Amino acid sequence: MSRLRFITVVGALACAVCFPAAAAATASHEGSGIIRVTDPPNHDTNICGLPGTFQGTRMFEWNSTEANGGYHFQLTEVARWTVTLDDPALGVWSGRGTETDVFTASPGDVLSFHVIFNGEEGPVRIHEHLQVVVAADGSLRVDVDQVTTDYGSCPA
Repeated sequence: MSRLRFITVVGALACAVCFPAAAAATASHEGSGIIRVTDPPNHDTNICGLPGTFQGTRMFEWNSTEANGGYHFQLTEVARWTVTLDDPALGVWSGRGTETDVFTASPGDVLSFHVIFNGEEGPVRIHEHLQVVVAADGSLRVDVDQVTTDYGSCPA
């Protein structure tokens, strides 16, 4: 299971446990913020399994609204990075990614969690889409679970 998918499933379950009480509130509240992060150099394998050193920046923007018995939270992450591959013949790859996470708690304790990620690293394009719904009875339903990665673009 990819790291994004694992984090998404854990986030959906955490939201299902934590937010029903907030969804039942009648008061309106809105909040938002922006966080910028510069990642320190990190040696790992890239999308193609090639070892290299990553360095990048990420920006997160979030908004939340609570009104009329419901709650809505949206997080957008924009990331840019470089991978200096250990094999000098492969050079340095640039990467970018945009992820949007949306959590909605509707009146009646129906919860939905929706994630879309679009990115690329060097020649490889990546698209992930997940939508999870937790019904009022607590049952979990995965409406969408798609991952498309162009591994054919990886060097042989």
